[in-house]
Amino acid sequence: MGQTGDGLPPERRQRQRTPAFRQPPENKELDQRTYQKHLYRGASSNLLYVNVLDDEASSIFSGMILVAEGAHDTSAYQSNRNLILSPRAEANSIPGLEILADRVQCSHGSATSSISPEEIFYLLSRGIPEHTARMMIAQGFLKHALDQFSDETLRAAVEEIVLS
Repeated sequence: MGQTGDGLPPERRQRQRTPAFRQPPENKELDQRTYQKHLYRGASSNLLYVNVLDDEASSIFSGMILVAEGAHDTSAYQSNRNLILSPRAEANSIPGLEILADRVQCSHGSATSSISPEEIFYLLSRGIPEHTARMMIAQGFLKHALDQFSDETLRAAVEEIVLS
């Protein structure tokens, strides 16, 4: 079995990139829990969760990155982004880090925003109806997560479902 440059066999190297996006129906609650567990040296992960929330929909994102003892030189990132389309929608994020190794690059972030009146005004002034304008902004927000798929065929198939 081959070895990588750091002496680890390929099956022990952890590399993961995970884009996810959700748009729950009207008054549903979306409960998202992630656990990125890095056990070996040189592991890396990049987690992106994107939510679009309308009506009375709500989301809870609880994510934890664990870098175990001895998992030095690990790189891990976790991001949760939320677009709120209604004043009754709600998004809650609880990102976490537990680092038990040295020489790591780990971070987490969360951002929640609504569509600004200026964005809607801009599209309305170009003759786009308000409902269509809101849908275009939400699709653009989701597009960033879709672009994270490295497999073009898979990305196109998921994009067709999500953006249609």
